[in-house]
Amino acid sequence: MIFKTVGLSLCLSGILSLLPAASQAATFIPPDDDGTPDQTTSGGSRNTFIPPVGDGTPDQTTSGGSRSTFAPPTDDGTPTQTTAGGSRTHSPSSYTLSDQQVSMLALLPASFHGTTLSDRPTILVYLPASPARQAVFSLKDEAGNLHYQMIIPVSGEAGIVALKLPESAPTLALDQDYQWIFALKLDSQLSPNTPFVEGWVRRIDPSSELAHALAGQSPLQQSEILATNGVWYDCAAILVDLQMDEPTNANFVAAWTQLLGSVELSQLAAAELIGIVE
Repeated sequence: MIFKTVGLSLCLSGILSLLPAASQAATFIPPDDDGTPDQTTSGGSRNTFIPPVGDGTPDQTTSGGSRSTFAPPTDDGTPTQTTAGGSRTHSPSSYTLSDQQVSMLALLPASFHGTTLSDRPTILVYLPASPARQAVFSLKDEAGNLHYQMIIPVSGEAGIVALKLPESAPTLALDQDYQWIFALKLDSQLSPNTPFVEGWVRRIDPSSELAHALAGQSPLQQSEILATNGVWYDCAAILVDLQMDEPTNANFVAAWTQLLGSVELSQLAAAELIGIVE
């Protein structure tokens, strides 16, 4: 099912002031020489992401491991988070609605930061069943300036929603961090108790080696190369698109399961893909 965005008349510039601040993220370590805010990490490995070395951009061209195993850039700091914002390890990327087994989750590595080659990337969020019929999405630059915002219709069903930034959205600048927030309007309004998840995205320029490796490959092969090179958003978006087109394709399902397992999100592997917002 394809959802269409609704023209936004609501100003969300105050959304962050209504929501609790985010907690410190753990484990995923992006490239640290490209200007990303520093962050300390705690124990536990949430992925097997293989990092680009030195210049903050992917420079590994072929997969050295299993299919669609995410390899995060490991020499970089992720945006600093300060206080708990949800129930999943007190992280900003999860929020439990009622007593449901699976929280509202941002599909991201443990750092809640990922890279993209796209100027308008796709954001993935798991939504538990809820009475909400609208969600609010906002995107801000690292200085806190609003970059884009929109209201999204949601069905209330449990499942994964893919939000593709539309052509009307301003493009992301290269090598800049952006914070996004996805909040459910449970009572047709935002409040301090509004369930939300958040994450960070950085658009990067692919190295010549990565661009060469991707050229002429099938989407499934491209997803493997992107995963191995730590380009989270694009790898995940490709696999979602493939499954939306062919939901029973065993190769696509296996690659998706492998990818989620590599970032400790195996509990979402069987979740329904309930729609694409664009």
